[in-house]
Amino acid sequence: MQRYSTQPSYSTGPSLLAFLFPLSAFLTLCLLLPRQLVSLGLIWLFGVGVAWIAHKPITKLLQTFWFRLGGGLALLGVLLLAKARPFPTADYIIGAVFAVWCVSLLGPWPRPGWWLTFSAGLAAVSYTLYVVHFPIQFFIASVIFRGKQFQPNVEGLLVFAGVSLLSFFVAVLMWWLFERHTDDIRRWIGARSARIPNSRF
Repeated sequence: MQRYSTQPSYSTGPSLLAFLFPLSAFLTLCLLLPRQLVSLGLIWLFGVGVAWIAHKPITKLLQTFWFRLGGGLALLGVLLLAKARPFPTADYIIGAVFAVWCVSLLGPWPRPGWWLTFSAGLAAVSYTLYVVHFPIQFFIASVIFRGKQFQPNVEGLLVFAGVSLLSFFVAVLMWWLFERHTDDIRRWIGARSARIPNSRF
């Protein structure tokens, strides 16, 4: 009995706060933002559902060849239908079908070594690319092209490819200059904070 009574009383605190804080922030935003914006933004939360169910036993039932094939065909069908005959709930249905399909894509896949290296490198710079791509493209569209719109022809596709490659190059450069040592710095801080009594890092 004494072994259990000496356990830290805050052992479940961080996990509870980690749940309550984002939930309260989300509900606050739902109350403050316009209703239409909130309803459209809920589509992006389908990814939270995928992350939550990713390690549940039920995912094994979905990770079959036929379910993956059927999910891909269903997604393609919904996209074509929404393009041919738009309907109000198209975005929600597309998001839901894509989320279920993502669950079926989880699991082991045969991957060559070069693909593992490429995907690991792309994952490393993904956040930097997410942060910098919009400012770069906004600057190019507003300052260089001055708001000019392009048709999906050869010229438009070449401009799109060029701007995309430039955004990717800048993201890789910024990652190499600033972010590539983030894990080393985190380990360095963690090693030193472990020497501090009652540290929770």
